[in-house]
Amino acid sequence: MQIQNILSQELARQTNTLNLIASENFPSNAVLSLLSSRIQSKYAEGAPNQRYYQGCENADKIELLCEQQIRKITKTNKEITCQAHAGSGANLAAYNAFLNPGDKILSMTLNAGGHLSHGSSVSMTSKIYNFQHFSNPKNLEQKLAQFRPKMLVLGSSAYPRDVNWEEARILCDQYNVHLHGDVSHNVGLILSDVNHNPFPFCDSVMFTTHKTFRGPRGAILIGDGVKKSVFPGLQGGPFMSNIAGIAQAAIEADSAEFRDKNRRILRFSKEICAKFSTEEIYTGGTDMHYFVLKCAPDVENELRAAGIIVNGQKIGAKNQNGIRIGFPFIVHQGASDAQLEEIGEILYRVVRGEAGALFKSRIIAIMSDITKKLEDAGEI
Repeated sequence: MQIQNILSQELARQTNTLNLIASENFPSNAVLSLLSSRIQSKYAEGAPNQRYYQGCENADKIELLCEQQIRKITKTNKEITCQAHAGSGANLAAYNAFLNPGDKILSMTLNAGGHLSHGSSVSMTSKIYNFQHFSNPKNLEQKLAQFRPKMLVLGSSAYPRDVNWEEARILCDQYNVHLHGDVSHNVGLILSDVNHNPFPFCDSVMFTTHKTFRGPRGAILIGDGVKKSVFPGLQGGPFMSNIAGIAQAAIEADSAEFRDKNRRILRFSKEICAKFSTEEIYTGGTDMHYFVLKCAPDVENELRAAGIIVNGQKIGAKNQNGIRIGFPFIVHQGASDAQLEEIGEILYRVVRGEAGALFKSRIIAIMSDITKKLEDAGEI
């Protein structure tokens, strides 16, 4: 009962709080129900039709279905694995598949918006491989020429600009570099045709499945030779219930509703971002489902006092304070255009110095309306 009480409190938190954390989403009941299915207890070490345990015939069907659906929506002809437990491990598996320890990798620095698994000094990836970083994509060719890496990692977690993958491919061909795309954050926008498509141009691509993809936690890794790098290279058995959930999310991603939601997320991200001056916004704008705002340290807490949660962000070499503001969770919960416009106005006023507590009642009203609609639809 204690665990169930805590989970009930978490449901209440998710429906009473306005969630603008860019890396979170609100999965469908169809996805969530599969995470507690009985297939979670099946040990399925190996690959479909090549397992090390008996009784994997249904695990094979689930994993093959997941791979087929990922292939359908990405249109890739490369090898696919859906067994990676998470994105950081999947990136390490990509490095392991195509590189040797000590090989050079070029990626975006953490403070510019890169990810820990892109060779941060606190990540084990930097202990295995020789990373160099860039902060400004405009300097990318210069860095490639100087550093001569074997791999270029593009994609970010807090750099709100799209990547032109075709141009990156041309550069990588020029310098004989493996191009690895980490599109964990914006894969939903890519599949909705509002961000550039990496799949035809990258040698390997990784994306997590719980952000704009709107599935359970996990990761997809694409690239010839990646399967053996995940198993037996880094992991034992896969989480079959998660793979079932990823398969369902991939089916949902192949729908007009999914594409429309992601386009709407991007539209409101851009519209709300435009309320602020270009000097306040990291990179001066956004191409993503989120934007990064330079602001005083107390803004995050003032937003929390209003009932809005975001995540803090350190920006640039000087570790300037900021926040990352994203819209997948609230849009998939069902916020209306009018509610999103009001949310944007509240954000603007709190950032401008008004006390967050002044807007608590309005956030409660917005979330109460959204929650009632979710209850009526049987989504919670």
